[in-house]
Amino acid sequence: GALRALHTLNVSYNQLTALDASALAELPALRHLDASHNLLTRVEPVGSGGAAARLPRGLETLDLSHNRIARIGGGVAGCARLRVVRLAHNRLRSAGGLESLTALEHLDLGHNAIAGSLSVRILSFNRALRSLVLAGNPFAAGARYRPSVICTLPHLVTIDHKALPQQ
Repeated sequence: GALRALHTLNVSYNQLTALDASALAELPALRHLDASHNLLTRVEPVGSGGAAARLPRGLETLDLSHNRIARIGGGVAGCARLRVVRLAHNRLRSAGGLESLTALEHLDLGHNAIAGSLSVRILSFNRALRSLVLAGNPFAAGARYRPSVICTLPHLVTIDHKALPQQ
């Protein structure tokens, strides 16, 4: 059907508690998914019997900001084209689960529960990452926050929407 050609899906502000794996499987051309401002507790779509599934492999942008997600898990594994991920205003304690996203350029993890630099160090695998937002996390309140992130992720161009001095 016509839905198989759908590139962009916006299901924000719908009080969704989960993403439906079977519905997403019907959208092989999906590139942009906005499920922000819902009640989601996990990144992974939920399949039959509550089994975790994966997001569509062709996704390029994913917005799951303003939800109740506490961990990223394996839901984005296999999304090799994912360039933009927005997970601000959730309950995340770590960036773990994003390290396999080799095309990731922009990541917003602002206003979560990330408490230390170790939680961000895993992003050193994301060589394409240029822009990172961590403002609003306990870790971002520390005096050594910016130098610590710059040292850990030297390929960044902006932190919290502020340009970094180029070496």
